Formats: sequence, structure tokens, C-alpha cells
Amino acid sequence: MSITLPNGQLCETNTPSVGVNRQVVTPGDPSATTTQSFEALSGNTYTGAGVVIAPTNWSAYHTPASATLATITQSAGSSGVCHVLQGFSVTYVTGATAATTAVQLSVLDGSTPRYSLTFLPAANSSVNFHVSNLNIVGTAATALSVSFSGAGPASSFQSLSAFGYDIN
Repeated sequence: MSITLPNGQLCETNTPSVGVNRQVVTPGDPSATTTQSFEALSGNTYTGAGVVIAPTNWSAYHTPASATLATITQSAGSSGVCHVLQGFSVTYVTGATAATTAVQLSVLDGSTPRYSLTFLPAANSSVNFHVSNLNIVGTAATALSVSFSGAGPASSFQSLSAFGYDIN
């Protein structure tokens, strides 16, 4: 079986067992491929495909004052470095004044929209959610941002957090 990573790299998988080699591929860096041997743990044999979990190496949050726009920007990396957004969390609270227009949350790769959500909170309400497993790969040497469409009405509150990793 083979798996294609978001960057187009093809990884072959196999069913490992004790004494069989496996290939470990670092996403985005095929030169970092290594071969490792499976070892028996207390005499047990394990089978199945190896699981690759991308490391989270950056995270950010923004919790501004009431009626103020919340935004997160991961500044542009060096030449060849792409930001990968794994997920984000959102809190949007309204007071007595309801939002009069839909609230949009956007993920931008530079100025290019890559993902958006729209919701319309009622007065005296709270909208909280978490989006994960996105793995949105940004353009090399380009900032990645997560932001609401604008500041909310009086007595509203916005908060964002985001996390991801970089590849080159």
C-alpha cells in the first residue's frame, strides 16, 4: 500500500514484524529518509502500518479586548519553508447586542483564502468550536493567518488559537 502526503510525496508502507526494516520519511524532506529495524517488546510481535504523526512546532493565540478583532499570523518563513496549519480553536461571545451580519472566520495563505467558516451568533450567546486534522499547506516563504472578518459589536468577545508545523 502507498500513501500520498499533502506535498505530493509518495510513501510506501508495509506490514512490519520483528526483524523487518521499515522506512521512516520526514514530510517535505526526502533526504531525511532513514531505515529502522523493528524490535520485539517483551516477546510480543506487532503488525500493522506504522503511523506518522506530524509534530506541532508552533502555536499561537490571540484574546483581545472586547469588540476587538482577533487574528493570528504566523509570519513568513525563510525561502522554501511552508507553514502547515493543523487546526484552530474559536470562541465568539456576544452580549446583549447580537451580530447583525454573519461572522466569517478565514484562513489566509498570504492574501489567498484557503478555508473559511461562517456563523451568525444570537444575542447573549457563546460559539465555541475546535477544528483539527486540517493540514493546510501554505505557500513557501508566505505568512499564514487565521482571522475573523471584523470586530464584533459592543460587548462581544473573540478569541483564537492555532497550531501547526513547518516543512521545507
